[in-house]
Amino acid sequence: MQLGIVGYGGLLPPDAPTSLAITGASGGVVADLTPTITFTAAPTSTSHKVQWSTASDFSTVTGEATIAMPTAEYTHTVALANHYEYNWRVAGINAGGQGTWSDVLTVHVSVFTQALGSELLTNGDFGTGDLTGWTVAGTSPPDDTVTVASNKVTIKNTTLAPQAPRIEQNVMTADHYYEGKATGVTYAVYQYWQFRDGTGGFSWATVKSATEDVGLAARANYSTLQVLVFGAPVEFTVDDVSLKEVTLNAAVTAAADGTFEFHYTLPGTEKELRTAELWYRGSDSLNYWRARVQHNLDAWQFSLAKMVAGAVTTKFTVNTIGVTNAIRVVASGNDHTCYTSADGGDNWTQRGTTQTDSAMASNTDVRAFYQSEITPVKVVRP
Repeated sequence: MQLGIVGYGGLLPPDAPTSLAITGASGGVVADLTPTITFTAAPTSTSHKVQWSTASDFSTVTGEATIAMPTAEYTHTVALANHYEYNWRVAGINAGGQGTWSDVLTVHVSVFTQALGSELLTNGDFGTGDLTGWTVAGTSPPDDTVTVASNKVTIKNTTLAPQAPRIEQNVMTADHYYEGKATGVTYAVYQYWQFRDGTGGFSWATVKSATEDVGLAARANYSTLQVLVFGAPVEFTVDDVSLKEVTLNAAVTAAADGTFEFHYTLPGTEKELRTAELWYRGSDSLNYWRARVQHNLDAWQFSLAKMVAGAVTTKFTVNTIGVTNAIRVVASGNDHTCYTSADGGDNWTQRGTTQTDSAMASNTDVRAFYQSEITPVKVVRP
């Protein structure tokens, strides 16, 4: 321990600062690209040097700053790179020289900018007693019908050869992202119904409980939004359908290959379908891998798909995986191995088999896409 007294060698350098902290950090994550680091200074310090690095051993130093006492904090003036883990250390300085570095503080920097639009893209409420803006299709009266009564739309399918009776509306734009919700849903005979785009490229939600609000978020392949039933016999009612466009947070540049992760938190209830997706680029700006966790049919499922110019090819789906709050993909050249976690990344379970695809091997740029009920925590990129 350096006592900071005057001896034959003059004033000794200060002891190491203590109690390093990043203002606003929680769980080792801060949602601020210009965070403030605070610390407790040694009594003999006249100034401090602050260093930060993405390398835990500081083999490369990203930046440093010198601040004079009595200030014992530093606010970054240049934005840090998003979705990176940063390390900070501080050393005291006086006339005796620079003292010992503090213990290293490690915090993950992740800021999310995804936004849900304010414009409602459907007529929303069927309480008007009509289907203004919607078209009825797939019916073959008198067996399959779409009716409006008591502020609800009822869609009924009784034919053995399903006609997929439905209501639909051309309200979306291909390759754009949307979040929707159907409320006041009830059914008379259990089968299933879907909330999707015109060919099923949009994520679809399936009702299982007697009354359930259903939400979804996905990329549309086609312009037509559909609410429909499959199978027979089935009848269900819905009193409200809403849809808003999502402004997706831009892809963040990442090094080729490595481990990509998306950590998030869920609300207390699992009533609504929820979607959390980790995307990373496979070749160019139109070709992405998509690792998705989705709550559907009262269970959680995981899937890996590749998106080539808007077309979706699902590589595998694993059902009934349990509640998850983190997705991981290890990308190495042609190989892609997927995992999920239920404890924030302390333990991981592999999902599916390692996929090999030489046409989608760039493995750069990462981004998250999530339903608004999900709270994003961090993205990890190599």
